[in-house]
Amino acid sequence: SEPTQADLIIVPYLMRTHAFALGEPYGYPDKADKSKKAIRQLMGELHLMSNATLRKRHVFMSSSDSVMLKSIPQQMEDVLLLHYGPRRSRNELVMVPNDAGFGRSLEPLVHPAPDFMFYQAGDINKHRHLMKYELQRLQKDRPELRIHHYTIGNHQPPFPLDLNSTYALMSRSLLCPVMQGDLPWQHRFYDALVTGCVPLLVRYRKRNNNRMCDVWSYSSSSPPCMEDVYPFTAKVNYTEITVQIDESSFRKGSFAEAIYALDRRELEAKRKRLDELRHLFVYDWTSTSYDASSAMIEDLCRVINATASP
Repeated sequence: SEPTQADLIIVPYLMRTHAFALGEPYGYPDKADKSKKAIRQLMGELHLMSNATLRKRHVFMSSSDSVMLKSIPQQMEDVLLLHYGPRRSRNELVMVPNDAGFGRSLEPLVHPAPDFMFYQAGDINKHRHLMKYELQRLQKDRPELRIHHYTIGNHQPPFPLDLNSTYALMSRSLLCPVMQGDLPWQHRFYDALVTGCVPLLVRYRKRNNNRMCDVWSYSSSSPPCMEDVYPFTAKVNYTEITVQIDESSFRKGSFAEAIYALDRRELEAKRKRLDELRHLFVYDWTSTSYDASSAMIEDLCRVINATASP
């Protein structure tokens, strides 16, 4: 009943608050006067934001990716901001997309995986073009492998499979390649985790903010480190539930062989570990189990406690 005593102050996700979190109040990113006026108006409505201590307990959500946020209003620098990643400061948290795994409930997995691989993607860049070429080579040279390979024409509907068929084939497969797209994170990564299909990624070593780190399936001039791209890194060791092949093998004439050389028993162990953790990447709308929402709240509390510590 007393908001000032709350550990978290959740700001409703409205068009105004979403735009405010992005630094583009009311959709006027290039109109400074209107933006400033909108910020003052919203700050007046969110009266607890004027208190420096309480401001740090406010939680905003942005449905856009942080790489698309050009700037954050000064008033947002201390608040907690949820988005799809990558995180850029300690008060930013990466959240799981609300329809990860196609928005379906978890279904039991069969161990060992009946099929070897599922891959469905558009041939939209050199990374996916190479993957398509190498996968066709692998299918030709190793016909005994059960590989489900579908190409999305022009990277838009209609898709080769409906959602039910896609979910079923992914959940039967041991590996699901996640090749580079437009952003550091990809929805298919979460779909793979939820369906129990071990994500297969390309590992790069890159420099970010004067440090060397691993970057997964995203090569650019200044890519984010993998630990800043995914949620719950304090709880989840992603190397245990994914497989990475070094960029040196990601080339024509090499990648198919690198995939085939992977230790099948190690991959099955990763899939079993993933089966134990995949509940963290779905939202249980019945609120009867520990899910992505529960893990996110735990992450929020961890950040708040760390901020409060001297």
